[in-house]
Amino acid sequence: MLKSPIALANQFKRDEKGSIAILFGLSAVAVTMFVGLAIDFGRTYASKEKIAAAIDAATLAAAKGMRLEGLSEAQAITLARTVFDENVRSGAGNWTNIHDVRITVSKAASTARVEVDASVKTTFGAIAGIQTMGSPGDASAVFEARDIEVSLQLDLTGSMCDGGWAPCTNLPKIQGLKDATKDLVNILLPAPTGQTIRIAYAPFTAGVNLGTYQSAVTDGRTTGNGCVYERNSATNQSTDLSPVGNDRYMVTADLQAAPHNVVNPRGCPNATVLPLTDNKQVLLDTVDSYVADGFTAGHNGTAWAWNMISPNFATVWPTESRPAAYGDNGAQKVAILMTDGEYNTKNGKNWSATQVSTIAVDTCNAMKTAGIRVYTVGFALGGNTTAINTLAACASGSADFMQASTPEELRAAFRNIAQNIARLRLTN
Repeated sequence: MLKSPIALANQFKRDEKGSIAILFGLSAVAVTMFVGLAIDFGRTYASKEKIAAAIDAATLAAAKGMRLEGLSEAQAITLARTVFDENVRSGAGNWTNIHDVRITVSKAASTARVEVDASVKTTFGAIAGIQTMGSPGDASAVFEARDIEVSLQLDLTGSMCDGGWAPCTNLPKIQGLKDATKDLVNILLPAPTGQTIRIAYAPFTAGVNLGTYQSAVTDGRTTGNGCVYERNSATNQSTDLSPVGNDRYMVTADLQAAPHNVVNPRGCPNATVLPLTDNKQVLLDTVDSYVADGFTAGHNGTAWAWNMISPNFATVWPTESRPAAYGDNGAQKVAILMTDGEYNTKNGKNWSATQVSTIAVDTCNAMKTAGIRVYTVGFALGGNTTAINTLAACASGSADFMQASTPEELRAAFRNIAQNIARLRLTN
């Protein structure tokens, strides 16, 4: 006989066997355990994240310390441990127990590595017999293995004399350029690190002073001042083709003759180009000797910043200064183009800034196509739209174009570029 719902309810009310209570209790334990394990897993994940960040910071600090500050291996290890400890202690929710930290560095091999053994003590996991959860981590910072070739276009025109009388050697703008360049050299060429970095200078005014290298790019034509101007053929002006035949560079006599007929071509800086070198003292002494005076043919400066690192000009330079071939996986090429105004000189005389800037941008685009990273720095441009647009178009990316209003800002820009060039990559 079927019982009514009311009768079933009364029977359940009188049931004292406790089976429901037992099942509920067991379920509560299981639920509590799973919730607790989720909390423990969350803490372990957070611990792994914190350790990974601390390892990355420590490894990079050690590698950068050796690379940029000349730290010894022992000093780099101490720095890495200090940075690691500070990062692990920082922030909330520190449940990590550090068992072992192994730090290895090699200045000769340009590497730094940090490995960590750690664990997180569980709170609820013990219910399931899990007392701790592992939280290890490791990372390596490796110097760029590739050689680096850096070429600087340096503006030595009269406007670098702060509106004063040219020539000048130590007024704020020209002195700022010297200090900024020396900062860059000191960052890129610290104590030897096993990585080859060579730097070249291409100072310019109306032309570029090739010095003893002049005849190698002019089909033997020489002058007393070493000055060269544009290529004899305008067709290939924005290329790095070898300077032979009609692609040779012009000297004063070429400009004075037809079709140019320039009576008095503007000259070149006293400063000659400096081919690629890793001689730090030569680089520092050379830029210290610079004098500002002349007109602004920035497209010529850009051309020679390229030629200093172009394999098509390799035979022009001494053996130790010859650039690597394009596509060489062991070499990275960088050009830094600095100026304080618009480009307004061509063929040794005043010219349309729009036309000269177009030549410069075409040259920059060809450089970038060849795989060269181009940084540009505008110094005290005063809002000159033509100059700003030219430098912005020349740079490899928007972040690679910088403006500086003061000598201090110019130094900061050069330091920023140098640190980007010397930056380290993190490999796991």
